[in-house]
Amino acid sequence: MEKALKSVTEVVKKVSPGYLNQVSVLSDRIDRMYSNENRHFRIAVSLSIVALLLTCLGQYSLSLAVTIVQIMKIAVLFLSQYVSRVSVYRPSGDNEYCSGDKQGDHKQ
Repeated sequence: MEKALKSVTEVVKKVSPGYLNQVSVLSDRIDRMYSNENRHFRIAVSLSIVALLLTCLGQYSLSLAVTIVQIMKIAVLFLSQYVSRVSVYRPSGDNEYCSGDKQGDHKQ
């Protein structure tokens, strides 16, 4: 095939030395066209895999956060059985502590 292409190119140069278009075979043109499509396909597949990995990572972090919150709730419920009175810091300007037994009941 290469020999035929070279001989045709030589004949075209002899007949018309000012001919600017390259002589090419249709199969080469099709290969170039599909190589571009193959590159686009590889890029699309790569980006799809990245999107899938990011989705999995987001789902994992969301489930981990919910699990941690549930564990904290269980720990608070478990500890509340053993602690009768809990002192909680009240972030007001007077730096007083209030107990968690009754609403509005605090040291003065």
